[in-house]
Amino acid sequence: MSSTKRWASTVIAALTLSLLAACGGGGGGGGDDSAGGGNGGGGGGGDGGGGGTNPPGSTTLTYFYRSTPMATDVDTLASNLAAQGAEGYRYVGPASFGSVPSFEFANLYAKDVAATYAYRLLDVQAGETDALAQLNAQGAEGYKYYGDLAIGPIGSIGAQRSVYVRDQTNPGNFEYRLLDATNDRSSFLAQANGQGGQGYWYISGVALGGGASIKQLYMTDKTHADARYEYRAVDAVSSRNDLSTQLNEQGGQGYRFKGPDFQAGNLYVRDTTQNATFTYQIEDPKTSAGDFVNHANELGGSGFGFLTTLVQGEIFVRPENCSGYLCTVLHPLTQN
Repeated sequence: MSSTKRWASTVIAALTLSLLAACGGGGGGGGDDSAGGGNGGGGGGGDGGGGGTNPPGSTTLTYFYRSTPMATDVDTLASNLAAQGAEGYRYVGPASFGSVPSFEFANLYAKDVAATYAYRLLDVQAGETDALAQLNAQGAEGYKYYGDLAIGPIGSIGAQRSVYVRDQTNPGNFEYRLLDATNDRSSFLAQANGQGGQGYWYISGVALGGGASIKQLYMTDKTHADARYEYRAVDAVSSRNDLSTQLNEQGGQGYRFKGPDFQAGNLYVRDTTQNATFTYQIEDPKTSAGDFVNHANELGGSGFGFLTTLVQGEIFVRPENCSGYLCTVLHPLTQN
């Protein structure tokens, strides 16, 4: 296997509310957020130094990153999230670097606005009613759903938790909807654009009850109630050059890449209430967390934030004339 960075994930049959992998679940940019092996990390790792000082509505951001080793228990993860959040670093996600037989597992954090963050790690809810109740109860207190994680030694299922994050400086007020899964591009886009027209941001497909029920999860932030989202699907391409061309064509029209999707192709989203544009770069994958952090911080200083990693390479995006979620570093699998 070639040296690369992958977003750490394992298939966890018992996980009741889990983000679906792009190859197997409804919706765009999806990914199983269950990280086999600990998530979080203790001490150490690369450090991006200072942090972004622009407010959430600013048109230009700079991006700073840190990495930490993964934690293997819930208490350590909670402690690490709290420590990084207090310093203004928001959890991006678990990643692995290198190649067989030696992988380096790390967690990545980003700072892109002047804020601090608090986290909650809650029991995963099995049924649709309980899951939606938890999502909306946390959202009303300003806690945004990050995803479900499996926390334990590498290769084990470990303890499953639903992770929520709160911006302590500019808290949101989040409300969620779970809708029936779709099974083709046209029906997905009809649903997503219908919800987006009401200000609901598409997160991902989710599996409830261990996969017995498949739904699609949407979120709105009532503190940004004027946002309206429009989704577009474009056929997937295989080469780096073709992907770069597609990304920048869509970005020039105001669309941010949401990710690959089994039913929609490459999914893009724009906020129709603003005139943002996006410029993309695709970089060679880094083989260590330290190398990734150093390179990401170099690009972040010129306004390029990390978006995700695909087989074509690491994708970075520079937003312009942008406000809100579309400008910030989001979850690499779901872009939430």
